[in-house]
Amino acid sequence: MSLKISSADKVSLIKLASVLPQGSSERKQVLKFAREFATEESLKKYLKDHPNADPKKHSVKKKDDSGSSSSDKKPTPGSLLDVDEKGFADPTPASEAEIEGFKNLPAIKNLGKINLSIIAGDDKKITKGDLTRAAHVAAHIEKGLADSADYCKVNPPACEGNLGITRDNMPQVMEKPVKQMLKSDEEHIKTDEFKDKDKKKVSFDQLDEKTQAKLRKGWAEDRKKGQAAVDAGADPNEDRSTQQIWLDSLKDEGIEINEDSIPVGELIASQAEIKAKKSYELARDYITGAFDNMADLPILVARDPSTGETTVIDGHHRYAGLLTADPKKKMKVRVIEAPIRDALERSFNVPGVFRADLQDNIVDPNQPLDLARKPGTTWQQKDKWYAKNKKKETGGPFESKEAADNFAKGKKGKGKKSSSLKTASASERIALIRLASSLPKGSAERKALLAGISMVKTSSKGGEVITVGDRVKIQTSRGSVVATVVEVTTNWRARTWPHEIRFTTDDGKDYHGKRKSIEYSAPENKGTVYLGPSTLGGDALSESLARRDKMQDKKEERARSGEDILLDMKLKKGDVILYRYSNALQKEVVAGVNYQTGKVGIERFNEYQKKRYFEILSERKSQLEEIKLFGEFFGEGFLNKRGPSDRSVRWLPASGIEKVLERAS
Repeated sequence: MSLKISSADKVSLIKLASVLPQGSSERKQVLKFAREFATEESLKKYLKDHPNADPKKHSVKKKDDSGSSSSDKKPTPGSLLDVDEKGFADPTPASEAEIEGFKNLPAIKNLGKINLSIIAGDDKKITKGDLTRAAHVAAHIEKGLADSADYCKVNPPACEGNLGITRDNMPQVMEKPVKQMLKSDEEHIKTDEFKDKDKKKVSFDQLDEKTQAKLRKGWAEDRKKGQAAVDAGADPNEDRSTQQIWLDSLKDEGIEINEDSIPVGELIASQAEIKAKKSYELARDYITGAFDNMADLPILVARDPSTGETTVIDGHHRYAGLLTADPKKKMKVRVIEAPIRDALERSFNVPGVFRADLQDNIVDPNQPLDLARKPGTTWQQKDKWYAKNKKKETGGPFESKEAADNFAKGKKGKGKKSSSLKTASASERIALIRLASSLPKGSAERKALLAGISMVKTSSKGGEVITVGDRVKIQTSRGSVVATVVEVTTNWRARTWPHEIRFTTDDGKDYHGKRKSIEYSAPENKGTVYLGPSTLGGDALSESLARRDKMQDKKEERARSGEDILLDMKLKKGDVILYRYSNALQKEVVAGVNYQTGKVGIERFNEYQKKRYFEILSERKSQLEEIKLFGEFFGEGFLNKRGPSDRSVRWLPASGIEKVLERAS
C-alpha cells in the first residue's frame, strides 16, 4: 500500500526537522521525506499552495528498481483503500466484464443495492474512474472508519488547496431553527413525518430498530448543538434558522445572496479537518441511492467577486461525500458574494453562531479565532485583542493592542510571554506519531521521525510541559508506576491546563487523572512526576494508541448493545426494573434512557422514597396527585418531560437490566 502524505503533514515534517541537530542523518532523512512527492502534479500543487517554498529543495520521488513508482501500479482489491488519483479520473468506458467484476467485489456486495445509473453520473456512461471511486468508498465502509478520523488524512488530494482552517475555528451556522433542534424525542415522534425504505409514509413505531436508533442519535446531537446556539445568544423561540438570520443581516448590509449550481469538484474547502466517517457514509448513501438527492440540498459557499473562487462555508460533509462519489456532479449552493474570510469574520457577529472541534466538542468563544491568519498579525474578537506570532502560535485575549503586537512580533510584553521552546500543537504531534507508526518498522524514515518527535514539546499555559509520548511516574493507591502519556485533553470550561491526561503502562493498564490531581511539576505534589520524552520509541507508543482505539471501539460496541436493549424494552421514566448489580438484584426506578451511550438512568431515591413510589404504582393512583402530596420527596418536576436533574440520576449500562417489573401509568 502506498503511503499518502498530505500537504499539512509535509509542513509539520519540515517544522519537525528544524528541532533536529544541524547535519544529523535524522534531520536529512526527515527533510528528504518531507520534500519528495509521488507525482509531478502533487509537487506543482504544493509549490502553488506554498509560494515561499524553494522549488530547488523539492523533487519528485525517483522510480524504484523495477522501473515503476508506486503511483503507477494498478489498483487491486487489496489497495482500494488508497487514493488513486489517476484511477479516480480515468475516463475510459468500463466494459461489461469490468462492471461484473466490480459487482462481485466483496466490499460492493456488502453494500447491498448499488445504483449504477447514479455511479455513472449525469452523462450516464460508466467509466473505469466511476467504478474505482465507488469501490474505494465501499472498501472504507467495509473496513470501518473511526469517529475521529480526518477526511483530509484519508483522502489528501481532495483537500489540497483548502484554506487550512481547522474545524474548531469554523463557524457552526445551523440550517434548522433552534426551536426545532431543541425538540425532545417525544415531540419529534408526534410531529415529524417518517418514511420507510420504499419511501412510504409510516409511523415511528413502524420503522426498523436501526432506523429508530439513528433518528434518536441525530435528535440528541441536534439538541446539543441547539443548546450551544442558545448559549451563544440564539433566541430559542426564533422560527428562522441561524443561517437565515445571518444571510438576512448580510442582505441588509448590501451583500448579494444568490442561488447557483456548481460542479462539486470546482468548489474549495475552507476547513482543513472534515469527519471521514460521516463523509464516506454520505458517499455510500449517494451511490446506493439512499441519498440520491444530496446534490439538490444547497450548501453555503462564498464567492470572491475579484477571483471567482467559490469556497465552502457550511456543508463540508455533503461536499466531501459528493466529491468522493462524483466530482463532476453539479451541487446546488447558496452563494454569499463576498471574499471567504470577510464572510467568516462577519458570521461570528450573529447571535447563535458557535464553534466546535472535529469531535463536536464545543469550543470556548474566548479561544483565539485563527482563520488561517498570517503570522505576525493581530485582530479583535468580541472586543478583545488576539495575535499570531511568527512561529504560527496564537495567543490572547490580551489586555491591549500593544500587548498583542508584542506577542505577534515575538517580544515579551504584558499579555503573554513568547516561548523560546520549539513547539508543536498536540494535533500535529499526534499526526506525526501516527504517520511514523504507519511506516515500516526499522526504516530510516521511521527512526528519523521518532527521533524528532521525542524532541518536540507542546506549549502549555504554565507548569511543566507534558504531551503525548512522554514518560511519567504515577503515584497510585497501590504504589508508583511508570507509564506513557497517550492522550492530553483540554476542556473549554476548565481554567487549569490540562483538563485530563490518560496514561498507559507497559503492561497495558490504563490510568487517567483530572486536572486538579495532575500538578505534575509541583514539588509539593508527588502524584505525577514528569520524567521527560519517551524512551520507548514509536512501537510502544503506537501500540498504546492502538490499545486506546480498541478500548474506544469496545465502548462504542457496548453502547450499541445497550441501545438495542433499550429499544427492545421501550423503557420510559417512572418504570420499575430489576437491575443486576455485581452482588445482588435490586428494584430500581427509571429516571431516563440514553440511546447514544446505551445507558439507563436510575433515580437516587432513599429507601423510603423508593418504597412509597412502588406503593403509588401498585395502588394505581394518580401520579400527579401523589407528587403534590409527597412533593418533598419527588418534586414538582418529576413528571416534567425533562425529568429530574442529572445530579439525582445514576447512569448504568443497560446490559444490567434483568426485566421490567412495572410500567408507569
